[in-house]
Amino acid sequence: MDSTALCVLTEEQKRRYYVQPDMIVSYIWETEDGYENPLYVKGENLRFWYNIQRESYAMHVHSSIEIIVPIQSQYTVTVFRDSYVLEPGNILVIPPGYPHALTAPPSGSRFIFLVEPEYLADSQGFSYLQSLLAQPIYIAYAKDPLLFQQEIRLIMQLGEYYWSSEGSRDFRIRSCLLNLFANYGDYCARYRNPIGCSVLPARMKLILDYLEEHYTEALCLDQMASVAGFSKYYFTRVFKRHTNETFYSYLSRKRIRMAQSLLADPDLAVTEIALRCGFSSLSSFNRTFKWVTNRTPSEYRSQCSENKLARELP
Repeated sequence: MDSTALCVLTEEQKRRYYVQPDMIVSYIWETEDGYENPLYVKGENLRFWYNIQRESYAMHVHSSIEIIVPIQSQYTVTVFRDSYVLEPGNILVIPPGYPHALTAPPSGSRFIFLVEPEYLADSQGFSYLQSLLAQPIYIAYAKDPLLFQQEIRLIMQLGEYYWSSEGSRDFRIRSCLLNLFANYGDYCARYRNPIGCSVLPARMKLILDYLEEHYTEALCLDQMASVAGFSKYYFTRVFKRHTNETFYSYLSRKRIRMAQSLLADPDLAVTEIALRCGFSSLSSFNRTFKWVTNRTPSEYRSQCSENKLARELP
């Protein structure tokens, strides 16, 4: 099967997709000191771009989930130190807060979807979605043909729904995104679970729901293993297999995501934010924040203030 056949746009679609629903034309990218404040559609927590620019974008970070799908020509994406050379139809999902750079070819086109996590936060399985986004997601025909076909069809539907004017537009976009992650979640359940362990998906949901409620508290491996009903060794192995990340790394990223939202409030002291997010000391918070975001809390707060001021200027 020609995997690129599923991601072909008609000439009419290309013309229509180039103009945004709010009449913005072309791709707009603004960043300062490596932080991007995505330009969402007014009243919505998302923006989908049909990008045909030859411009490359230096290492930057933002709070959105970013989905990149080349339509024509390869597209190179670097996430931290890992580089992905995406072929047409390949899907790369970059979690919020991950530094990444985009290198464009001399010609070609691609979808770049930006979605604020809060857009999906009211879904019942949001904690499970967050676990899937512990690491970048790469989907290609060569890795799993069935998953690829399911996901690329949803991506193409996302484009159609986003550039439509139907009253059901928002519902259909949300449904596509949820199905996209649900398919990947089912794929992970099939290939990451130990053979014969039919109770593991339910146990993992229990663990992730517990973390969602208690991640700002002092948590340790022994406690989490007890919640799951596993030995500490088995819990460590299962958690890493399911999320591609250690328990403490996952917990740290979750706490830092909360800290990023709190740092937008200039009246909150950094020390108070650190304690609210579950860190026992300011030095531990600063070190972890730098590790996750590649900048200090003060640098991040300063950038947030500058971006807010820029948005408020006439």
